[in-house]
Amino acid sequence: MVNVPNTPDPEPEWTVYTNDDYDFQVSYPVGWKIGTQSLGSEPVISNYKDGQPPCSHHVNSTQVSIFPKGLGTEGPIGENRAVTEDLTLGIERGPREFFINVGPAYAYSISFEQRPVTWENFGYVWASVLVKDKKSVGSDCQMGDTGCDPFNTTKVSGSIDQNDFHTVKEILKTFRFN
Repeated sequence: MVNVPNTPDPEPEWTVYTNDDYDFQVSYPVGWKIGTQSLGSEPVISNYKDGQPPCSHHVNSTQVSIFPKGLGTEGPIGENRAVTEDLTLGIERGPREFFINVGPAYAYSISFEQRPVTWENFGYVWASVLVKDKKSVGSDCQMGDTGCDPFNTTKVSGSIDQNDFHTVKEILKTFRFN
């Protein structure tokens, strides 16, 4: 884990974080922090604005968290849809956008088609913003529905800071493999 100052930053006041163990780098703005921990045996590199690391899809915070070995838990819960834009400088596989019921996106889950050998096949990046007054408000799945996944149809209510979401997207644009 090394900060490399000579790599071009998206903004002059941003810091570049390079992780040699998992062969990636990401830039982040002043006021954000980096925390490296493990959840069980899985490493977590959290780039976060608020909250406490380790951050994950279970933590309601403004974050970009990297899980090179995946995370041994169920996936994120909430309504989501495929993303058609490239979010990072990696070759993405099936990125998903999570959104507030009748509202904007608040999170992304991104896995990669091509990744370093230090990453597991199910390694991913979770990027989200704090959802104020976050509540799960039900699912479209009814008892006995076939082909309906309550994890993917649970509706979330609340509000987000659009400036924070813009910053999260700008951080994602700097994520790349070495």
